[in-house]
Amino acid sequence: MIKKIFYSYSHKDKEYLQELQKYLKPAIKDYNIEEFVDKNINSGENINKKIMENIEESDLIILLLSASYLASNSCEKELDIALNTNKAFPVILESCDWKNNNKLREIKVLPNDGCPINKHTDRQK
Repeated sequence: MIKKIFYSYSHKDKEYLQELQKYLKPAIKDYNIEEFVDKNINSGENINKKIMENIEESDLIILLLSASYLASNSCEKELDIALNTNKAFPVILESCDWKNNNKLREIKVLPNDGCPINKHTDRQK
């Protein structure tokens, strides 16, 4: 059972994160799932330590993949941990070179066939 979700994303994709959280909110509430987003880190706390603690505690790491995500060193570290711990739940946000990423091309991504979310015509704004 999932008790805690860690969101791994590029800050440039914050709008996608907020939209995803909106859709997941009923399940999060019904199943009493804890969520961690880096904005939950308080002033004065060690950022890397807090992120690592929460990654370890999480049952699921949602990877919000975009060109910005793939270009980020911090996101790459989170991606590696997610894949190595079998906690990865990759979601393709926009067209990006994820298929040529040696770490990602072997795993199942969402949406089906890796069609980016921003290409779906029924997305509500």
